[in-house]
Amino acid sequence: MTPVLLMHSLKTFLEEVVVDVELTNPKGTLTTPQVFLEALPQRKADSQEEDYPFIIVRAAGGEDLEDGSTASLNLIVGTYSKDDSGFIDVLNIIEDVRQALLKKRVVGQSFRMELPLKWKLFDEQPYPGWVGEMNTLWTIPQVQEEVFFG
Repeated sequence: MTPVLLMHSLKTFLEEVVVDVELTNPKGTLTTPQVFLEALPQRKADSQEEDYPFIIVRAAGGEDLEDGSTASLNLIVGTYSKDDSGFIDVLNIIEDVRQALLKKRVVGQSFRMELPLKWKLFDEQPYPGWVGEMNTLWTIPQVQEEVFFG
């Protein structure tokens, strides 16, 4: 349940970050990036371009240690552009998100982003789509061991 709460909290946070961002979609109109959990919504194969621009919040894993618990989330950023400078829109969204996360570092009042915060562009791009990824690490509430005597 905790990773799901983190994902929803981060989705809400990202929607506020990109509320003023407008990018061209495949129909040629300006639109704000949509934020999805785990994957793009299921649609017919010929309508996938309607999802651009987007950010996907995807669970990547977690770890519990004696001194705390963490969850890893990847943010996949996708934009649409028919020219060779389409990567610029991806980088601009990544930068907006990066700055917002580094300024605040806490979402949902329970989850703190830890460093390092990593990002990258993929070598192969699904032209006319452009995609990048951010890797985030979050401290999450740790489950306390129950000890019974008797």
